[in-house]
Amino acid sequence: MKTFALVGMIAALFVCCGGAMAGSVWVTEANVSPGEPVHGTFGIYQDVWAGVYNLNVSAEKGGLSTPLSAFCIEMQLAPTVAAEYDIVKDIQFAPDTDGNGAMGLDKAKHLRTLFANQYKTTMNDAYAASFQAAVWDIVYGGSVIVNLPADIGAQGTTWANAATNGPQLDYGLYALVNADHQDYVTPVPEPLTVFAVLSTMGPAGLLYRRRRRV
Repeated sequence: MKTFALVGMIAALFVCCGGAMAGSVWVTEANVSPGEPVHGTFGIYQDVWAGVYNLNVSAEKGGLSTPLSAFCIEMQLAPTVAAEYDIVKDIQFAPDTDGNGAMGLDKAKHLRTLFANQYKTTMNDAYAASFQAAVWDIVYGGSVIVNLPADIGAQGTTWANAATNGPQLDYGLYALVNADHQDYVTPVPEPLTVFAVLSTMGPAGLLYRRRRRV
């Protein structure tokens, strides 16, 4: 009951808020589990995690939080410690991985299809890592190099190819975006979540205006 009340409080906050800050939440990364550590190559090396990113989401900094499961869609930035994130209702308007422009309709459709085909609320480490690898394969267009174990990388590629080339399916997804930290994609949980009231914001959803990186 406490979690449901907290979710309702955050939802109510979104309804009453206006202006530039409407549709933003404070996000703290708790851990990545299930999942596996991997090593990414982006001109320089940095450690990343492939798996389920467990986030704590609150309506204001330091406020009561509710847990949310998500997947990383931007490996090259630092993980979230505690930061304010904007919510993008239609993920095609989430920033692309190069920081220039939006992700676009095709990648958004492929991510929705991937979730419709393969997402599970309960995963083991290998499955979660493979699913994250598939997400990265889609958002980076296969160009990102990740030194995953062969079976996990291969499974992720198989799922990404099926989502890209197979019948396109729908799945409710939102993006959480911040210019200085990793962006995330998260399924719309059932029943009510912190994002449920965004349906009252109109069909256009929230368009995220990303700050230019330096």
